[in-house]
Amino acid sequence: MLESDIDFNTLLDGEDTTPSNPVNTIIPSNDFTFNDEESPWLWNGKPINEIDTKKHSCFVYLITNKVNGMRYVGFKNTLFKKTRTIKGKKKHGTVESDWRTYWSSSEILKNEVSFYGKGNYLREILYLCPLKGVGKYFELKEQIDREVLTKNSSLYYNGIVNVRLGINALKRWGDVVKADIILGDTTADTVLSKKNDALI
Repeated sequence: MLESDIDFNTLLDGEDTTPSNPVNTIIPSNDFTFNDEESPWLWNGKPINEIDTKKHSCFVYLITNKVNGMRYVGFKNTLFKKTRTIKGKKKHGTVESDWRTYWSSSEILKNEVSFYGKGNYLREILYLCPLKGVGKYFELKEQIDREVLTKNSSLYYNGIVNVRLGINALKRWGDVVKADIILGDTTADTVLSKKNDALI
């Protein structure tokens, strides 16, 4: 489905016109070896195991399947809210999230990770963001720029874009740090190119 095929009047009526994605299933391949080694998050092409949560409460990421070239753009908080009761009074605070072991909210992607193994994926941080609202904006921007639901839907695991933003949430957009190196895009394009060449 191309952008020009979308009936926006139908969208307003509430009918689901999300393009079908025939590639969003487990794709058995003869040219891969199961690899369940840990796949660390990368920042500018290098593993990152610590994030200054005082500066960056969330990040936008790209996960790339090195076997079939599929990608996923998502958002993750580096902090969780936590409430404790001390002497009968509730105290609100934060603790570090499970970001190191996180593999997105996509069930399709997580099923494929189980099939191919973690080592057959790249997990990369695209933006380190100071606030949730800012992170959500850049997640949406990446998804729209990459056309994950339209022109390039067959290349992405993303099946829905659901973001609610207000102008006040974006006041610190200038504090966002963007990665200069994104290995996943190059890797995925190379994988897809090889598969296309094999079909010729």
